[in-house]
Amino acid sequence: MNYIFGIILLFFLVGCKADNQVIQTGMNHSDSLKVYELAKNVNEIQDVKPDSAIKLALKIRQIVSTPNATMDYYQKAVFLHTFYSRNSEKSKLYKDSAVWFTQLEPNQELQYKSDYISGLYWLGKGNAIDAATCLFQSLQNQPEQKDSVTMLYAYGALSKIYSEYKDYNLAAKYYLPIINSLDFSSISELNLIPILNGYTFFSAADSSYAQYADKCLFAARNYIEKKSTAKFNSLLYFQLSHYFFNNNNIDSGIIYANKSIQNIIEHPNSSGKS
Repeated sequence: MNYIFGIILLFFLVGCKADNQVIQTGMNHSDSLKVYELAKNVNEIQDVKPDSAIKLALKIRQIVSTPNATMDYYQKAVFLHTFYSRNSEKSKLYKDSAVWFTQLEPNQELQYKSDYISGLYWLGKGNAIDAATCLFQSLQNQPEQKDSVTMLYAYGALSKIYSEYKDYNLAAKYYLPIINSLDFSSISELNLIPILNGYTFFSAADSSYAQYADKCLFAARNYIEKKSTAKFNSLLYFQLSHYFFNNNNIDSGIIYANKSIQNIIEHPNSSGKS
């Protein structure tokens, strides 16, 4: 199940990219550099010169426009530097900045986003206990008018944690809100990713999740066959082989296993490699 989280992460922030210096989050290159340098300076002086740090933090807000947008920026920065550029120093910088920014201007919305950011950071560091603690705090701190996007991010990360601990029922339980949020009557390539991923989670759980596994698998197959796209064929064929083997249809399982292998050979950069 090693490929699971890669698919979840792609679902979370499709289109975001990172290099060693700048987070691309919709701001222009110059503003991204300014925010990075300001966040770095805030982190360096917030304990010894808090008044100066506050002034710098306010400059970040002026560039990014709103407190929530600032927190969203920190979230993308932590995500990308944790899982893509693998720059732990910068990831910690933005995580600490989010925590400090919330302390600077406390409110419920900033708090649950900060908790999620901390959870993401600890998940990337391999600290599942601290990650889960922060993620559950994020879900608990969400107001009645809930932020569905941050909620889904948190649920997806919890699914990752429980799958690694081989508690597949809990992994499926926390992935279910993601699937329930999708419109299966209007599948696109973007929501195809969590649908394919859903089969992996639900098929690993007990039989009470079988209906969701089947729903995800055959919705994905119908979409891919209709669009005649090879991009996700390797993963789809692998999942179909898994499905047929589990249902004692050995011949069909072998056929789709071979098709998955052949597709990987012909399209080595396609999705589906574990």
